[in-house]
Amino acid sequence: MNKVNAHLKKTSGVTLIEMIIAVAIVMIVIGAAWTVFAFGNTTFIRGNTQYDIQSDVRLAAGYITNEVRYSTVVELIPEIKTDSFESGFDYITINPATGQLLHFEAANFASPKAYGLNLTDDFSFNSANGNELEVFLSGSHSGQAFSLNHKISLPNLVLLNKDIVIGAETEYKTIRFNNSDPGSFSWDDGGGTPGGTPVDPPGGTIDIEIELPSHNNHRIVYPVGGSTYSVDNKTLKYTFENILLSAGSTFSFDVQYKDSGWNKYGETRIVDLDPANFDDGESTFAIKIP
Repeated sequence: MNKVNAHLKKTSGVTLIEMIIAVAIVMIVIGAAWTVFAFGNTTFIRGNTQYDIQSDVRLAAGYITNEVRYSTVVELIPEIKTDSFESGFDYITINPATGQLLHFEAANFASPKAYGLNLTDDFSFNSANGNELEVFLSGSHSGQAFSLNHKISLPNLVLLNKDIVIGAETEYKTIRFNNSDPGSFSWDDGGGTPGGTPVDPPGGTIDIEIELPSHNNHRIVYPVGGSTYSVDNKTLKYTFENILLSAGSTFSFDVQYKDSGWNKYGETRIVDLDPANFDDGESTFAIKIP
């Protein structure tokens, strides 16, 4: 018996205090790991939410840009009234109740297209420089928010010498626009006001000078579907000489830009060659493509 007791005394073991300390250390490690995991998970969720909000806002801005950019008539109105839609026009607004951008197309007012999920009622449309549309959009979800102030150039309004139609209100929530083919129109080149005293330019002809954008490779296609006239970034202007003026005649051309291939840039440009559209002594008609 004495030998057994002596053996037990020599056998090592874990005391209660040692076990409590070990459990405490393990709990501290688990707690620290959980804190790191929870922080990372929260950050991930917030990042995803912020990404979704930014995507919705940017996609809405991009959609408005694509739909409105080449319109020939753009009007801003304070609020949308579905019972007073005007035939031939599209309407774009945002429904803050659903967080969606709504596009009421002229062909089907009853079934508007809806985009996005997280847009808020903090949005507005305004006119900048007469023919530039300013769009302010915002989105919010789960405590995250994002806003975007975006400007859209309207080249057809520039070419038509028109401005965005806007009233005296301080805030506009709806865009009314018409993006049909602009048809025949002429540009005021700054040398005079078309529609003044009809006087034929000398010789009954005029030179048409076209200046292309400098931010990319562009070329002119004249006549439409015909020959191409390449213009590089160093030589931005091309002049078509001795174009005959005649009532009922037009000068039509396309502009293309080079991406992976050649793509049409905007609508077909059409100059009305009626002599009444030009001023006395005007020998060159300049067109600047924005």
